[in-house]
Amino acid sequence: MWRKIKQELDSIRGKLIFFFLLSILFIGGVTWQCQKHLLFVSIKSEEEAYVSNLAGQIMVAMEDDRERCENFLHQSCYNKNLPLYLSTTYTDYEKVWESARNIDYFVKERMAMMPGIKAVQICHTNTTFCEDGKNLFYVTKDEMKECVWKKWIFTQKRFGIIQEEVNGMFQEEDAYIKLIFDLDYIFGNYLQENETFNGNYYIFDENWNYIAGTDTGYGPNIDASAYSGLEKNKVYRDQKRKLLITNATETSWNVIVEYPMSGYSSNKVRAGMAICAILIVYCLIAGIFLISYIQRVTGRIYRIGTNMEEIGSHRFKILDQMRGHDEISRLENQYNGMLKKLEQTIEEMTEIKTKRQSLEIKVLESQINPHFLYNTLGVMRWKALGAENDELCRMIDNMTTFYRLSLSKGQGLITVNNEVELIRAYIALQQYRYDDCVDYHIDVEDEALQILMPKMILQPLVENIYLHADIVLEGKRKIGIEIKKREERIYIKVRDNGNGMTEETLYNVNHNINLSEEHGIGISFIYSSLQVFYGEEGKMEFHSILGKGTCVEISFPTQTKWEASGTALGQNTGRAADESFIG
Repeated sequence: MWRKIKQELDSIRGKLIFFFLLSILFIGGVTWQCQKHLLFVSIKSEEEAYVSNLAGQIMVAMEDDRERCENFLHQSCYNKNLPLYLSTTYTDYEKVWESARNIDYFVKERMAMMPGIKAVQICHTNTTFCEDGKNLFYVTKDEMKECVWKKWIFTQKRFGIIQEEVNGMFQEEDAYIKLIFDLDYIFGNYLQENETFNGNYYIFDENWNYIAGTDTGYGPNIDASAYSGLEKNKVYRDQKRKLLITNATETSWNVIVEYPMSGYSSNKVRAGMAICAILIVYCLIAGIFLISYIQRVTGRIYRIGTNMEEIGSHRFKILDQMRGHDEISRLENQYNGMLKKLEQTIEEMTEIKTKRQSLEIKVLESQINPHFLYNTLGVMRWKALGAENDELCRMIDNMTTFYRLSLSKGQGLITVNNEVELIRAYIALQQYRYDDCVDYHIDVEDEALQILMPKMILQPLVENIYLHADIVLEGKRKIGIEIKKREERIYIKVRDNGNGMTEETLYNVNHNINLSEEHGIGISFIYSSLQVFYGEEGKMEFHSILGKGTCVEISFPTQTKWEASGTALGQNTGRAADESFIG
């Protein structure tokens, strides 16, 4: 019995049924756990949004009132008459009391303009002026220095104090105005017209000192440590099921809004019924779908397995094309594609075998023909020496060098030194042909001489210069070849001052497209060689200005792509694998 159960679980059908049962248990557990959170859906959608909006309104109103108080103090300190009253040196007692009456009138006027002000006190350092203990007070210079300007100070009697220096004082006299506000009157009446809100709000300063609130009996006794650690602009729920919303203003004052929560029982019933209904519907639909889907999936997989067994008997059977985009359909399509590629591969291998036999014959011929060519050139050189024709001897020597290095025993890589020797021999032959009409210069760094590179890379470029750049027509023309090694790359530049290329031709050679047989065989050969030995790391780029000349830049790594990857092919064709590989 246990063996059958294990076999069933090992099958796809058993796994699907097993995971279906697990999903039922998981969804049931998650939904029951989510029941608690669903109880707060209505609160989040209604009460939290309402209280959050109300907290924002309180914060904006508080900021406006605070700014209004501070601006009122600032305007009072810029009264143009106060400096005259407070800075004058008095000798006449009647002028003193006249100035005091004017200041008393100023104070009454300011208090009438700003409800909520408990007192306006003007403190000065003028020893010739008076103090009345109500509005006017005398302070020393040292006391002036200890004052804090434009900062709210809160007293235990529920008053807020701000003070600022009087502007425009003269004769080295100083003065400041102190405004004393009733905090509950200024900041505690924001909810008088809101009849639907049955909570409270409290305002604290940046040090969590109580300023004002709706509950004047409870507010001053609040333990600030209970709120100081709360994150700003976030909703909290305490043990008494209240919503706590904190907001921080730009002036670092804090607003706490408390609001009682309700509506638990009805939400609990609705959540329980919804959870049960969801589970029942899910089980029915998922069970029906699972049974039908298991039959379909296992049948299609069994058919693929049967056809794959027939491949071993060399019977290739293409599956019927299935409509669909699921994983099984992709597997069927890939299976059909694999069979087609397998048939194509067999055909290609047969064709490759035929070509390989033909290539082996050509290789044998190429090994015979160079010997005949070298022997013939040797006889020609011997005849030239007999006729004492030194120039012809040099031509034969250059031709022998050129063909020896270009054939290089059929190998694809030669050293940079041999490639330079090959191109020198080729240019020397061209110089005989065109009567030394071209100046050439070859500059090779010593570090690059023993690096391997694809052979016959430079010759097609130099040949194109002679054939297509009109390099031999007018005056002395120049060809420059520069080879450098930088870090782990070889950089080659081939320059000429011929007639250059048109923009269309330059685009074609840089993209290896639309090249004529006359112009493009050599360039395509170079692109192919770089691609074969170096892949994307082998690069060639043409730069040309019509009428001024052309510069070709070639770069490639010091190691072929096989050497860099350490593959078996690299071991057979790499730098040190076979000394006979170096031409």
